[in-house]
Amino acid sequence: MICTPYKNAKLSDISNPFGANPQWYGGIPHTGVDWVSYYGTPLVAPEDCMIDNIITDENVSEDLAPLTRGYGIIMKGIGGKFHLYWHCQPVFPVGLGQQLKQGEIVAFMGNSGFVMRGGVVIPIEIRSKPPYPGTHVHQEIFTFVNGQRQYEDPLLSIDFSIPIQYNLISSIMIVIKKIINLLLKR
Repeated sequence: MICTPYKNAKLSDISNPFGANPQWYGGIPHTGVDWVSYYGTPLVAPEDCMIDNIITDENVSEDLAPLTRGYGIIMKGIGGKFHLYWHCQPVFPVGLGQQLKQGEIVAFMGNSGFVMRGGVVIPIEIRSKPPYPGTHVHQEIFTFVNGQRQYEDPLLSIDFSIPIQYNLISSIMIVIKKIINLLLKR
């Protein structure tokens, strides 16, 4: 079983369930679950895992297509399933290949990428200011079958009773150091 993507997440925080097919998706079923909380909410490893990929403008090629979903992180769980969070903030407190325990902070909730509310795109000029409309995390679970992603509903694996405890100060300090290093490189 996996934990929720953040502390105190509840079913009423879901804004778009797995398999939903709203008109604005063009007939494509939703491959994950969208959870709404506050901008900057710490997102945690759903199970013991390894950081498989971090998607930012720093580490994608000239093809920025992956960033249409914003900043993201992919974790490979001990059982071989992959966990993905989209729409994160751009600086992550973890690194590629890092091993994590369930409940450790891996990212912070944001509203990066192509973000909509009620079928309407929220322009960057609006969502970059408080109260940061469109803030949410898109959570996916998938495996690979014949090279293709096979998605499953994260809610079928979540145990809402798993406690989440982490060291927020430590994660924030890591992010601050990364931001300082980025600024020094300019």
